[in-house]
Amino acid sequence: MTNLRETLKNITRLNNKMLKTQGWNLDEYGGIKNGKRTYENIAGQLANHENCLVGWTEGAGSHFDILFCIAGLKAGPIQGGVKANDLFVSIMGRGAFAFAFDTGELSSGYVEEKLFISPKVTSEGVAELINGVIGAYNKIKKQPKVDRLIINK
Repeated sequence: MTNLRETLKNITRLNNKMLKTQGWNLDEYGGIKNGKRTYENIAGQLANHENCLVGWTEGAGSHFDILFCIAGLKAGPIQGGVKANDLFVSIMGRGAFAFAFDTGELSSGYVEEKLFISPKVTSEGVAELINGVIGAYNKIKKQPKVDRLIINK
């Protein structure tokens, strides 16, 4: 059991080192937290037509597994005003919603309502994360295609 525990600690240390090398904003436990590099990394994955799953924390005790994606393909009649090129945010075990990239800054109350999250400190953190990703994605999309290649693998 001790060898397994040590192996898991080593794997966690290596993973955290890799994430730091890629420029992710991390807390002391290796959880992804808000920050410019986090927003840029998620937006870069989306701009490269890839989904991004992050283990996120606001630093006040909550931890969410959050999936970011852009559907790209729409099949069948979609209801609720959702568009294939919206930012889909799914918080595992909580809720999911599609946010348009051109709606301006999202309030924490709106994000809280759509993703079924609380307390206020958490909904504020998630709103900051989504707004940061949308801002970084819009910035990437304005760049010429040659400059857009971001590799985070």
